[in-house]
Amino acid sequence: MAKLPALISALASCDDRSHKQLDNISRIVREAGFIRTTQRGGGASEMSWKDATNYLIGASGCYANNEAPEIIERFRSLRLKHGHTEWQGAAFLLVTEAETFGEALEGLIRFAPSFTRKMIEFVAQDGATKFADDLEGYVSQFAPLIIQPGVSTELANIRSRISFQRWSAEISIECFVGIPDDAEWVPALRLIYGVDAELFSQGFYGPMDGDRKVVSSVGWPTIHSLWNCVSGGDVEKSIVDLQGDE
Repeated sequence: MAKLPALISALASCDDRSHKQLDNISRIVREAGFIRTTQRGGGASEMSWKDATNYLIGASGCYANNEAPEIIERFRSLRLKHGHTEWQGAAFLLVTEAETFGEALEGLIRFAPSFTRKMIEFVAQDGATKFADDLEGYVSQFAPLIIQPGVSTELANIRSRISFQRWSAEISIECFVGIPDDAEWVPALRLIYGVDAELFSQGFYGPMDGDRKVVSSVGWPTIHSLWNCVSGGDVEKSIVDLQGDE
C-alpha cells in the first residue's frame, strides 16, 4: 500500500490544482483524523481505502481548504435516495446497496477494476460495436481511454462522473449503446444521495446554501488513479476477481 505523499500525487495527476494546494488539504484532513496519522520515512502509515475516500471527498467538496473535515462528515453521511444499475455481481452490489455515499464511494474506489471492465464489456457486447467476438482485444484497446487523465472517456463510448453538490451527490456511468443508426446514451449505473433526514433536523448540515449551486465532479481517471495508488496496481488485492464476480 502507498504512503500519504503517493496519495497526494495520485489525486494531483488528475486535478488542475497545484500539488501544494492538495498537500495542504491532506494536512488539514489528516490533522482532523480523517486520514490516519503518519510519520516520516519508513514509519509512515500506509493509506487505506477509507483514507483515499476521505481525501477525495475533502478535496472535491470543499470551497475553502479549512472546511474539508466537516465536508467529509457531511458528504459521507448522505443517504441513498435513488439507485439504478444494469449490472450484477458482488462488487457492484457492495456499491449499489451501500446506504451512504461514503460507503459507496469507498467501494467504487476499492473495486475500480471491476467497474472499468464492466463498462467496456457493456459497450463491446452491444450491437453498436464490432468487438463482441474479440472482447479482450476491445478491453485492451479502450481501457486506456477510460483511465488516463486528460483523455475523454467518450472516445470509448462511456461517460462516468462522481458529482458533489451541497448537500447531494451522484455516481453516474452512461454507455453509448444501440444499433449503429439509432444508438443512445444509456444509464448503466446511477446512484443519487441526499441528506439524512434525522441529521438534517439536528442541524448537522449547517445553514443551507441559497438557490445558486456549485457542482464539483471527478471522472473515472481519478477513481482509477486512487485505486492504483492504494492497491499498488495489483488487481488481486481487490476482493472481487475481475473474471469471477458474477
